[in-house]
Amino acid sequence: MENTKVEVKINNIEYTIVSNESEEYVQRVALLVNKKIAEVKGQDSHLSTAMLAVMASMNLADELLKSDMTVNNLRNEVSTYMDEAQKNGVELENKKLEVEKLREDLHKLEIELAKRETELENLRSSSHSVQKSGSAYSARVYAANEPKTVNRYSGSSYSPASGEAKANASAAAVNRSGSAVVEKDTEPDSASKLSAASSTASSPGRVNYGTAAAIDKFRKK
Repeated sequence: MENTKVEVKINNIEYTIVSNESEEYVQRVALLVNKKIAEVKGQDSHLSTAMLAVMASMNLADELLKSDMTVNNLRNEVSTYMDEAQKNGVELENKKLEVEKLREDLHKLEIELAKRETELENLRSSSHSVQKSGSAYSARVYAANEPKTVNRYSGSSYSPASGEAKANASAAAVNRSGSAVVEKDTEPDSASKLSAASSTASSPGRVNYGTAAAIDKFRKK
């Protein structure tokens, strides 16, 4: 940008300023210098123009240094924040990697759990089948080893569960046979008949010719 001449007024004195900045910017600078001179003049009105300019320059330099210090402090803070942010960014990346690894491990565990559940279900099915087979085998063994009773009257074999009716029928037949044997065995013999006939014949007041004839017949024998 070409140098330009700008007319400014400081402490009621006009000055011509040559600068490569814009006229607006030069006027703002002149306004700030005039303000600082007015502040010093307000504190001591007996100071000369040179002293006012020196004191105003001192004040401006003080503000400039303090501003630089503030800027430097801000820069340091910003730098610290950037370092922390970078560090946090690295930590964040590490955390992201850890999370991704945990997700992969979780996926593997889910697959392993599904396998274990399948194996457990197969074991349950196998156990159920074995139990059913064992029950059927026990039933067959029990049926094969079921005790059988021989009917001494009929010679046939039967199991207690299936032959109960036959046993009852056989018992009834035995009872009938036993009754017949007892009646046959208890039939009076000839001597008994004779004794009975004698006792009848010897009864007073009764004569039984048939009985007497039977006694004579027995005696002749």
